[in-house]
Amino acid sequence: MKYCFFTFFTLLTCLTGYTQNTYTFTGNGYWTNASNWQSFSIPPDTLPAGAVINISPAPNDSCVLNKVQVIASGASLNILTGSNFIVPTGMIITASLPSLTTTPVTEISGNYALSGGSISANGGSPVLSKGVVWSVNPTPALESGTFTVDGAGNTHYGSYLQNLLPNTQYYTRAYATTSIGTGYGNELSFTTTTDFLPVVTVSSVDTVMATTASVSGRISSDLPSITTHGFCWDTARLPTTALSTKTVKGTPLYTFSFDAITNLLPGSVYYIRAYATNSFGTAYSSEYSFVTDSLKVPDVSISITGNIDALGSIDGIAVCAGYASSNGSTITVTGICWDSVPNPVISSGDTTVSGNGPGNFSSIITSLAPNTTYYIRAYARNAIGTGYSSTRLIRAWMPSNLDIVTYRNGDTIPQVTDSATWANLTTGAWCYYNNDSTNGATYGKLYNFYALTDPRGFAPVGWRLPTEDDWSAFNGNQSGGRMKTTTLWMPPNTGATNSSRFSGVPGGLRLPNANFAGSQGYYAEWWSDIRFGYLFGRRLSYNSASFTQAFTNVNIPAAMRTGRSVRCIKE
Repeated sequence: MKYCFFTFFTLLTCLTGYTQNTYTFTGNGYWTNASNWQSFSIPPDTLPAGAVINISPAPNDSCVLNKVQVIASGASLNILTGSNFIVPTGMIITASLPSLTTTPVTEISGNYALSGGSISANGGSPVLSKGVVWSVNPTPALESGTFTVDGAGNTHYGSYLQNLLPNTQYYTRAYATTSIGTGYGNELSFTTTTDFLPVVTVSSVDTVMATTASVSGRISSDLPSITTHGFCWDTARLPTTALSTKTVKGTPLYTFSFDAITNLLPGSVYYIRAYATNSFGTAYSSEYSFVTDSLKVPDVSISITGNIDALGSIDGIAVCAGYASSNGSTITVTGICWDSVPNPVISSGDTTVSGNGPGNFSSIITSLAPNTTYYIRAYARNAIGTGYSSTRLIRAWMPSNLDIVTYRNGDTIPQVTDSATWANLTTGAWCYYNNDSTNGATYGKLYNFYALTDPRGFAPVGWRLPTEDDWSAFNGNQSGGRMKTTTLWMPPNTGATNSSRFSGVPGGLRLPNANFAGSQGYYAEWWSDIRFGYLFGRRLSYNSASFTQAFTNVNIPAAMRTGRSVRCIKE
């Protein structure tokens, strides 16, 4: 470790006019320890212009620079008299601008020319922006000239100077900007001709796949004078129309041009330019680069449409649809796979074959067992392997209302028939509708919400209580009618078909005051969950085909005493 003892000096002096942000080291030890700085404020990795660092540890204490610190031009590092400032080997303070060379000017016409730059050093900071700047006056700069922006990074780049005046002398320099500032290349001059080549640009390259991409461009010239136009591309820089990898179109009708480019190599960097030819010659746009995707398994999505109900499917059938993208390799087979365990694959679960090729496909899956949860995925295979969609569930509900008398741990859930006792309950309990045990076989039991939330566990093993999200699977037009049985309900039993096979029976309810209110035959209510500060339930009615919510503020204790039916759902 080197020990450097400094008297007061300024490493880089602040420029006048900047607003100063001051960082003061007053502790003892490492630079990166926030407690060593006033207000626990560590300087940023690059100290911007106008900011100040003061090194001022107490006598016999030291400041140890244990990181690379960049001081931008116009910023200051001050080490106060008598302070110990330690710079270990390998730690540096840097404040250099990028170094670069301007590419000779070529393709000079009456309205544009080609130049560029080559960056030899970035000065220790990443290049954030680069391009060329030009003006009719010497020493062009970003503040006073016209410039291009050709991305970031240290790579060599070409850039077109466009919208120039004919027969005019211009001065140009390459530039590169980092967090320290902007560095410029050597200055070059050139004079435009009286020829007017077309002006073209690449607007975007979209939908880039492993072997294809879509490109759009713009033509800013007299369209009828253009004889051919299109795009040319290559894995080498500055592609031209001498290549076979190009599109060729005639006189353009519009200022915008669109093309699909094909037969690209997967996982490769491509350079593309728009071009247009008139009687003066061929003009090219600035270069645009993109990277094709590597070959991979197909991307697949899935949806389940129709025939899905409370027991998993109607008559053991479900209709599934998928969509597959090839990702650059021919899809040889598509289909659906399913199993009663998560993440089914074609080697272990049941499988359909829907066809081949990308795009939409569908399958009908059969022989689904009732009262069973199924996991379903769409799949597609190409030369790379098999791609799967996310998993969709056909989840089974309990086929009838719950009829248990013990918690999951075996403890008894009390049966409460007395009205005064029910009306004051703060613990779990159940009852038969109207306290008549003959109702149990058909309608199950009614439970208060305290029973459902008892820490001993309520739902039987392998089942769980439903949430509003689960119940919402039945939402929709006439959903209540599709859930109700066609018998047991009082007339008119509006819309009842039980096509969902939920078999909702009118088990009634018990109010918090213990009154049954003659509700059996007219209504069915099931418990849901607590959300947004409300206790939710779900209701079917004899005179409606709707499936509605019933909710009460959870802070009202009486709401917990309501006796409702319970349906569980497969875990």
